[in-house]
Amino acid sequence: MSLPPGPQASPGGEREDAAEQLSLLRAALEASANGIVITDRHGAIVWCNRAYCQLSGYPRQEVLGRNPRFQKSGHHPAAFYRGLWQTILVGQVWQGEMINRRKDGSEYPEEQTITPVRDGGGRITHFIAVKQDISDRRRLESQLRQAQKMDALGQLAGGVAHDFNNIMTVVRGYLDLLSAHTAADPESAELIREVAGAAERAGNLTRQLLAFGSRQPMQAQPVDLAALVDNLVKMLRRLIGENILLEVHHGTALPALQADPALLEQALLNLAVNARDAMPNGGRLTVTTAAVTVETAHALQHPAARPGHFLRVTVQDTGHGIAPEVLPRIFDPFFTTKPSGSSAGLGLATVHGIVQQHRGWIEVESRQGSGTTFRLYLPARPNPVAPASTTPIKPLPRRGSGTVLVVEDEGPVRELARLILEQFGYQVLEATTGQQALDAWGAHPGPIDLLLADVVLPGDLDGRALAKRLRTDRPGLPVILTSGYSTTLVTKDLRPEEGIRLLQKPFTPTMLLQTVQECLDAQ
Repeated sequence: MSLPPGPQASPGGEREDAAEQLSLLRAALEASANGIVITDRHGAIVWCNRAYCQLSGYPRQEVLGRNPRFQKSGHHPAAFYRGLWQTILVGQVWQGEMINRRKDGSEYPEEQTITPVRDGGGRITHFIAVKQDISDRRRLESQLRQAQKMDALGQLAGGVAHDFNNIMTVVRGYLDLLSAHTAADPESAELIREVAGAAERAGNLTRQLLAFGSRQPMQAQPVDLAALVDNLVKMLRRLIGENILLEVHHGTALPALQADPALLEQALLNLAVNARDAMPNGGRLTVTTAAVTVETAHALQHPAARPGHFLRVTVQDTGHGIAPEVLPRIFDPFFTTKPSGSSAGLGLATVHGIVQQHRGWIEVESRQGSGTTFRLYLPARPNPVAPASTTPIKPLPRRGSGTVLVVEDEGPVRELARLILEQFGYQVLEATTGQQALDAWGAHPGPIDLLLADVVLPGDLDGRALAKRLRTDRPGLPVILTSGYSTTLVTKDLRPEEGIRLLQKPFTPTMLLQTVQECLDAQ
């Protein structure tokens, strides 16, 4: 603090100013939100502030005179501490992170800055360490890495499902064609039904992959969450068995929810199965619904969360819990701790994808021996859209006529489409890329009545761009776009146009023929 202008201050005034500065310095260090420790040159603690005592759990009288090594956690090798001392003893500032141990034995990560303090002659006499608990930062970083990993895995799962859907399109298509030829042979028909059942199970696996990757088409409609849960109670009781008590509790005045009821039911059933397996000797499963307001402070603790009004579904069991080292991986696809062959490892991954697709998030708490709690947060929708009208039953396919340009880079899928269409009277032109399709369009002497193209094609011209080019030449050309992903992804940047239909893979011969007929009839 500088002296005020005027005559030279007296020695008494200087002492008063020095005492005031010292008092201010002590008060500032004591009030600091970060832990502060001052040691002598040999590392003995000569002073610490209140924040350090709260951080470490040690009262001041128990640390004065001691070397901070009493807080070592054992996570760092001796070379780590040698490097620290070599840095500060030559007068340089050391900055880094370490894991220390509190008085109660718990560990915590802290960020430290240790600065040498010199006397008037330039000799190092003390060190001052400023410490900050970074537990919250570490947790948020871990959650962010997990979210990024889940997004990457979701993209991978969507790609796998896309390829698998191409395969299943061929399998289911030829099975349907075989069924027509073996209807008079009961033994062959039974074998085909068995294969068809396996194909259906494979299709379910694909749908779970798409749900995990948030790529499953969502049929949103107004949902009464309490009614949805109540309608599941009978199924849940059968699913979990008699040795597990099921309790259901609903909050009051639950707001509307715009959601896909089938996907939500699947998520709850998957959680129930997981809880059942965690309670082999019985226990209690509690499902609770509530309307909650998420505050900013809570949202900051969870990267996927955000403030606002939400519906929360809590699924709590009294099972054996989840080990801490396993907890970060529970939503990974194909990860399971269950015996080999008893689980595909997609149950919780599917739940994660479904909740994410509804623009929500999941919070999990678990302790070994004390059960697990899943909290699903779903955004409340005060003004849901009206439910879609019931889709009328489609007529059986009939023979048709006309020329169809089939553009598909997967050879087996393209061959199947050609075979089906030709059997029902259509002429088929084939292409594997967008450019080949343009060449076939220009070379064909007669009119082409319909374009059937996969959305994803090799080269610069995908199915959507191809349809746009051909419609420039012939406005109103009927178009069917197919995809092994989902109609959600296909239509995300596609403007609805009259005459453009979407056909999700895997499709059956009947589905293909009906869609072709509808497009041509509309034309």
